Amino acid sequence: MAKISRSEFLDNIRNIINEGMDNDYSDFDGTEKFGIRRYVTGLVEEGYKDPKLMSFLVRFDHRLNEGEKEFMLFEEFGQGLSKFAKANKAVKSVITQMNETLKESGNELEGYMLIENIQEPYAQKVVKDAYNTYIAEKNYDSKANLVEALDVLYQTNDQLAERLNVLITEDAVHSLPAFSTFVNESEYDSVSKKIERANEEKKIKKI
Repeated sequence: MAKISRSEFLDNIRNIINEGMDNDYSDFDGTEKFGIRRYVTGLVEEGYKDPKLMSFLVRFDHRLNEGEKEFMLFEEFGQGLSKFAKANKAVKSVITQMNETLKESGNELEGYMLIENIQEPYAQKVVKDAYNTYIAEKNYDSKANLVEALDVLYQTNDQLAERLNVLITEDAVHSLPAFSTFVNESEYDSVSKKIERANEEKKIKKI
């Protein structure tokens, strides 16, 4: 039996995915829930009150306009935005929403970020299509099809294959998000004060 090429293998995987699912998810994109542009534009009014916040928002707006993908900036945006949360209800509300998204779908975000780093464009597309289908309809068939799509990465010794495989195991579904949650600046201040008090107490004990 003649050995098939990698592209033929990937085509076979795509056909398996398409034939094995009852619904068509070709237009589904699971990264949309990690969009940040709505937060950037939604906070502009707050930016008029705080020049530093406005500068932060403009910087991310520029990066999005330059073509950077929203889901790839999700964590960085949230971490940076948390610094403006003190006494700003609008920013705190956005951070709460982003935290909720991470809590519910942190593993999915990490999966999409890993897929984004697959070097071979065609393999990346096939794996992302399979992953989108799995996210849209998590069942035995969609999971099996995704594992089949990942096989091509194993064949090329791509380390991302193992990391993606872990994310789709039953244990990973119930694990905490891989990303640290965003905390408000007031919470950072509270932690800092506790550390300062602890250090002062140590100094007193030494004296």
